[in-house]
Amino acid sequence: MTLKHMRILAAVCDCEGVTAAAQKLFLSQPAVSLAIRELEDYYGVPLFERISRKMYITDAGRKAYSYATHIVSLFDTLETEMRDCDNIGTLRIGASMTLGTHYMPRLVKAFREEYPHMKTEILINSSDILEEKILQNELDFSLIEGPIHADSIFGECLCEDELCIICSKTNPLAVKPLITLTEFSGQPLLLREKNSGTREIVDSSLLLKNLVLHPVWESTSTLALIHAAANDLGITIVPAQFVDDAPQYRDSICKIKVEGLSFLRKFHIIYHKNKFLTSSAKHFIELCKNLFQDENANRMHSNT
Repeated sequence: MTLKHMRILAAVCDCEGVTAAAQKLFLSQPAVSLAIRELEDYYGVPLFERISRKMYITDAGRKAYSYATHIVSLFDTLETEMRDCDNIGTLRIGASMTLGTHYMPRLVKAFREEYPHMKTEILINSSDILEEKILQNELDFSLIEGPIHADSIFGECLCEDELCIICSKTNPLAVKPLITLTEFSGQPLLLREKNSGTREIVDSSLLLKNLVLHPVWESTSTLALIHAAANDLGITIVPAQFVDDAPQYRDSICKIKVEGLSFLRKFHIIYHKNKFLTSSAKHFIELCKNLFQDENANRMHSNT
């Protein structure tokens, strides 16, 4: 099998058909169909089911597609490495909402000072979508909050963080130094959307206390949740950084503590185990590690 077969397989899967793949690759449709048949004959398994003039990928096809995308990616990376000597190219980086908002601008600025000719493409999204982008080789690496789900993804912990519970200062709970789980569970809950790193931490922490609560608000925007809490529409659980960076709410919200309840999470940097990291990518990762080492040192110093 050749690299051309891998490119054709990846294109057919991405384009969901032979015709579109042929157009994308500037090949004839029979040439693309022949390459797929050669792959199926070579491995002795069908990669697609052909039903009613449509193609449906099989389990074997999905596995072959996963390998094909990484083989093509490795070859393309080799071409970039050899031709551009790692000074010209594109670094595709993902970050979850908290990390993208509070850390990514500083990281990109520091990176551009050392690699002025490198292009950086940044995607800020929820952790589950970023993991999927890593698996599909649409990102080189990503910063996420919360656990890692795919076995083929390597993750390194950058630091540990804690979410805080906030409510309006007009809420009766605001004057209590510590509230009970019963008081907490009786409040309207405002949460991030399902599958976000923050929401996953909240749900799992509540489940440990045998609490399954249904939010009255769900939002992809942390600031929207803070605004809703400031207007006494319920309580929310958000990263402390967002609260600290929102001085406009300082007179209208406060942090509250719940007996026996905490929301600890970890920040990770992740990439595919088969991903070849260029020296520029490795340097960006080192910038991330250094930044969070400094953050942890400053936090420990402020607590002493």
